[in-house]
Amino acid sequence: MGGELSLDQIEELVGSLPGDFVAYWMLEDRMLVLAYSPSILISFGVTAEEFEYATARDALDVVVEDDRPHVFSTVEGKPVGTEQIDCVFRLLHRTQGFFWVHSRSRIIGTY
Repeated sequence: MGGELSLDQIEELVGSLPGDFVAYWMLEDRMLVLAYSPSILISFGVTAEEFEYATARDALDVVVEDDRPHVFSTVEGKPVGTEQIDCVFRLLHRTQGFFWVHSRSRIIGTY
């Protein structure tokens, strides 16, 4: 898979995969959420409305502030393809403070 994807294709892909997935759009210095799997809400301990509100300006707003530059630089400028991107960081949790995440991702296309 690669190249330009429609929002419907992105939502279908994210919805069909088991596990916690979020599709982002890299926009200058921000990451915008395009689609997410429902199971991600359980991991964060939030409702869909709370998740969408918390990530509306920038998906990095739910990452511990000190970890945000690392997360962004890990994916910034990566090409579409099969290269696996590994990133370890802390995500904010509504009641538990934060939790550690080891994210394995790829750039699957452009939007």
